[in-house]
Order: sequence, then C-alpha cells, then structure tokens
Amino acid sequence: MTQDIAEMRVFVAIVENLSLSEAARKLGLTPSAVSKSLSRLEARLGATLVHTSPRKIWITEIGAYYYEESKNILDDLCELDKKIRGYSSSSPGQTIKITSSIPFGRLLLSPLLAEFCRIHQHVNLDIYLDDTVVDLVEAQVDLAVRVGPLRDSTLIAQRLLDSPYIVVASPDYLHREGFPEKPTDLNNHDCIAYNFKRKTMSWPFQVEKKIYRFIPTSPRLRVNNGDSARQFALMGVGITRLARFHVDDEIREGKLVELLSEFRTEMAEQVNVVYHGKHRHNRNIKLLITFLKNSLNESSRHKQNTL
Repeated sequence: MTQDIAEMRVFVAIVENLSLSEAARKLGLTPSAVSKSLSRLEARLGATLVHTSPRKIWITEIGAYYYEESKNILDDLCELDKKIRGYSSSSPGQTIKITSSIPFGRLLLSPLLAEFCRIHQHVNLDIYLDDTVVDLVEAQVDLAVRVGPLRDSTLIAQRLLDSPYIVVASPDYLHREGFPEKPTDLNNHDCIAYNFKRKTMSWPFQVEKKIYRFIPTSPRLRVNNGDSARQFALMGVGITRLARFHVDDEIREGKLVELLSEFRTEMAEQVNVVYHGKHRHNRNIKLLITFLKNSLNESSRHKQNTL
C-alpha cells in the first residue's frame, strides 16, 4: 500500500508538471526513478495513463480520470494527517502559550483564563502580557489577543469582541469643571489624548446626522496606552476617550461617568485572537478560543444590561 501511494504521488506530479524531469525535480527524485514508477503503476493497473515523447506528454482519458481520483485521495490523506497531528498535540497536559496587551490581559483576559483553568484542568496555560506586538513564531506563541486593527498577515483571526468607544471623566473633575453638553464644549476642557501613531487623534461624534471630529490639539496630558488614560481620568486630570472594556467596572461603581453618550458613534475597538494555521485542528486551542468568545459575549451583554 505504501508503494501504491508513492506511485500515485509520482503520477500526480507528472500530470501537474507535464514533464518527467520537472516532476522528478519537484519530488527530489531522478528522472529514471520517476519513469520506472510510472511504468510500475501502469503495469499494476493494466492501463496506459500517459503517452510520452522526448518533448511532450499526453494524458489519456483513463489517465485523466485516475489523476482526479488520485488527487482527491492524496488531499484526503493530507487533511487526515493534519487532523491527527492536531489531536496528538491536544493531549492532556498540553501547554498553550497566549499573549495579550497588558490592559486587556489585566482587565478581561486573566479572569477568564483563571475560569478556563478551573473548568479544563487538562490544559496548562503560559500567559505573556506585553503592550508590544509579539511575533508568534519568534516568541513561540500559540495564540495572541490583539486589540485594534489587525495588520495584514498570514495568521488566522477570529473576532472576540467589539468594544464601543466612549468619553469619560471622574465625578471630581466634573464637579470642578462642569459637564460638557455638546462635543464642541470639549474645546474648553482638559483632555487626555494619545501620543502614538496607531491611535487616531480625532474623537468622532454623531451630530445631526453628520460626523463632527473633535481633535484635542492642546491636551492636558498625552499617554501611550488606554490603561494610563483610565488611571489619569480616575485621578481627575481630565476627560478621555477609550474603549468601554477599559472602564466598565469604574462606570458601574460610579468612579467614572460617561459623557456625551447621545452623540456616540458606532465606532468600536476590535479585539481579535490570531494564530497560525497549523493550530486549526488543535482541539484544546479551539476549546480555548470558543470559551473566550462565549465568555466575552456573555460578559458584554451582562454589563450593558447593568449600566
């Protein structure tokens, strides 16, 4: 059977390259070995699959049929191999290495991973929180949770969450400086903005069916991450705009107040999980991704109902 599969692979290569020598080069064989393999296959089948000349190869009708069936069989074998490798790497005790930004990891991911470990005790986790974009191959990471727009890559991505952007400030700040009643009022307030290029400088608002973009040209403070913006807002430094997941708890506890909600747009911070295609059949990784998606969706619905 092993030789039958090997001969089938050689024949498929001959058809796809229409050349014995090119098929030999692709397979790492000699032209003589390819020719002998074809002869053995035709003898075993009792059929002529190809006609050859020094310069050209013709596929016979039965050869074309055998090629199609052989290609399907080889593709099925390849897919089966991938699934079995996935199952074998999903054995009890497997360690999944996962990375995330520090704010998202601290606020949302870590509590969920603790719950996952409690429920699925056969899976170990190696958690790496960092605000830089980690190279999955170089860092040997299985899954990465990415907040914000994704870069073009060969990684597979699945959406975990869309977290709406909101504008917030502390009660202390609002008691001291007053509430902005419309987006243009922000020009007269202390704002906390961002100082890195990936973050847009404007704060869009929906005003009478049009988009008004407020740009904090002279902010009271600039920071390079949402967690810092949240902390400074809590300390009463000013008004800031960030994804809701940063401040859900603080709003519910009354430590921060959402502002200008009637002017809010539908813009949201995307949260995705990305991974290499080699993990698509790994049962434990699929289990973790499904758990995160379900948990984040359920948590988001619950928090919105309690706000």
